[in-house]
Amino acid sequence: MVGEDATKISVFFTFKLLFDKNKSKNMPTVLKFIDGEFVESESNDYDAKLELIPDGHNGFAKLYFSDGASLITRRTATRQAHSICATGFVLKNGVRVGRGYELEILDDDDVHDALRKEAHKYNKS
Repeated sequence: MVGEDATKISVFFTFKLLFDKNKSKNMPTVLKFIDGEFVESESNDYDAKLELIPDGHNGFAKLYFSDGASLITRRTATRQAHSICATGFVLKNGVRVGRGYELEILDDDDVHDALRKEAHKYNKS
């Protein structure tokens, strides 16, 4: 009887683990840019938010910025979001999401055009 109970418990946890992995592959994942990196967090205090939305074989990612995000923070978050869309992000449950996703950057219109230009150009002599 003890062996049967142990087997039932083992099968239950194996099923639960597989179910959790499959659920996270099909559900949108939200990563937040906190202290210079994207993390899984429920915090409302973040500089950027990356939504990873699966869509069949691939998916797409939407990058949003908070109102107070600096230009450096925006560029760093954008660079890391591109990296996540290229290689993926490993969640706490061990599932990799985001690999091969197409990135869409939203709220990027708030940056003034003067800040987008290079400050100096140097000539090689």
